[in-house]
This record gives sequence, C-alpha cells and structure tokens, in this order.
Amino acid sequence: MRILQLNLNHCAAAQDLLEQTVFENNIDVALLSEQYSQRSESTWATDISGKAAIWSCKGQPFISCSKDHNCYTWANIRGIYFVSCYAPPSVLIKGFEDFLLELALETRGKSPVIIAGDFNAWSTAWGSRHTNYRGRLLLEFLSQTNLTIMNSGTQNTFQKGNKGSIIDLMFANDALSRHIKWTVSDIFTNSDHMAIIANVSFSGETEPRSKGTC
Repeated sequence: MRILQLNLNHCAAAQDLLEQTVFENNIDVALLSEQYSQRSESTWATDISGKAAIWSCKGQPFISCSKDHNCYTWANIRGIYFVSCYAPPSVLIKGFEDFLLELALETRGKSPVIIAGDFNAWSTAWGSRHTNYRGRLLLEFLSQTNLTIMNSGTQNTFQKGNKGSIIDLMFANDALSRHIKWTVSDIFTNSDHMAIIANVSFSGETEPRSKGTC
C-alpha cells in the first residue's frame, strides 16, 4: 500500500495537481492537510474544520470512520486505521494539549494505526535544529501512546524561500512501524510543503463495518 502525506497549503493549484500526483505515483491513501476544497465521494473524510482529510484514492471503502473531531479525522481502510491531522500555529498551547489528549483517547485500542499531519511542532527527535514546547508535548504523547516517529533524516518538509522546517510528521504503532518505508519525495506539489511517500508492506485484517460512524 502506498501512502501520500501532503499539506496543500489551501492552494487551488496544489489541489488541482493532487489527482495527477496520486495517479502517477500509484497512491492508495492520501492523508492531507489544509486542502483547498472537499471531494463529495464516500471515500473522502474530513474533520470539522475542513483542514484535515483522508482520501481512499482507489475507491477502497471505509470499514469505519469518524468526521466529528477538530484538527483530525480517522478512517479504517483495509484494516489499517489512518488518522490525518492539522494543528495550526494559531492554536494556543492549552488547545494543542487538549488536541493531543483527545487524539490519544480516540486512537486508544485502534491498531494498526498511522497518524500523519502538519503539527507545527519542532524537535531534534525528527531532525529539527531545536525542540520547542509543542515538540516536547508531542514527544510526551508519543511515549504515552507507544507510537514511533517514521520521519528520518533532516530534509525539510516545509520550504518557503530560504526558510524551512520539519513539521509534517508521521507516526505508527509497533504493529506497523517496522513495515513502513518513509521518504520525503521531490515530486512537484505546487505547495510549499513536500510530498511524503510511505510504502506499507502490511495487510490488515478486514473488520465488519461499524454502524453510524461515517
């Protein structure tokens, strides 16, 4: 399974290019942040804010999903729980703490799970030059939830002119992390965020569809 993670920077041109990117790179699931618009099909889920989305690009139906949260949404596709997040820089520290607490509670017991998104958090643990308060909170979240950071290296995931940072992150639990090959791609995205590609050599078990969750 091939996963695309991308912040579209609320850019129409970037979203216009998304379908071509998905097709040319044989993408199964797209985990998106700051999308410009929403797709109407049942294989698209978005959060309340409309800034985090999951797209099952090849039409694979959701086994279950939830669209009732702010800053994140989740969907089970082929037995894997995917969570797409966007924590804007405007969210105060208390709001960021509340977001992480809710995310931990919501994903408890969901396995295997991939969580990805733009967290606007810096830490040397994923290649940043320094660790900020959000980064420390996110590290605490990872230790409490037994999630592993998939990011490797020091290549920026956000680049605007001479300024860049590593803020687009992906985590997975132990059941899945060893089956993921993660990379920052040089695909042209029309966004100031880089495309991240994850190859997942894991097949989850199919579950019965949950009632009333999508």
